Amino acid sequence: ACESTKLILIQGNQDTSENNRPFQYPQMCSLQRVCITIVMALLVIGGVMLYGDQSRRKRLQMYHVFPENFVWGVATSSYQIEGAVHEDGRGDSIWDTYCTIQGNIVDGSSGAVACDHYHRVDDDIKLMKQLGIKAYRFSISWPRLFPRGTGQVNLAGIAFYNHLIDTLLEHDIEPWITLYHWDLPQALEDRYGGWLNVSIVDDFGNYARTCFQAFGDRVKNWITIN
Repeated sequence: ACESTKLILIQGNQDTSENNRPFQYPQMCSLQRVCITIVMALLVIGGVMLYGDQSRRKRLQMYHVFPENFVWGVATSSYQIEGAVHEDGRGDSIWDTYCTIQGNIVDGSSGAVACDHYHRVDDDIKLMKQLGIKAYRFSISWPRLFPRGTGQVNLAGIAFYNHLIDTLLEHDIEPWITLYHWDLPQALEDRYGGWLNVSIVDDFGNYARTCFQAFGDRVKNWITIN
């Protein structure tokens, strides 16, 4: 126990009757102050934790709710699926070259055939339709359109992607195009070092412009570089 002293506050007259007894404020001992401090601290901590937990729940709810215009779909890249690397005028890409160097690929595989999408495109799109896919992001093979990286466009390559896009639309699948997914024409790598040379800007610009002109009437969503 601790001893208490009384602080007497008297205002006005000093009537000490039962109804007018002055206010008395007890002085607390150290033990009482410690207990009150602990209680107040616990209340503050509890409030902070409750607020933090509510904020966390709100954030999690936001993370798990996708916006109404969120697009669900599937994606590929040209070298991963097309195959037909030496058909219909396609030139070599840096990945064609890389895969031929002994030791680069453990099992010696390459994209020379891959999923054979170049020949199976119609069946592949039917499978996508059966799966309920609404959007398909694919990349265009730069060396399939420009075997030497620039110069004259390969019309067989244009025809392949036209057929791909038209067939997707016929099956109510929205085409999304990636212009570059790491299959740089080997000719540009040999000529000036590819992306390490500023000359790539004009050649990529010409390639991109060709794609927009050929496919832009039907394709509204473009990704520059994957």
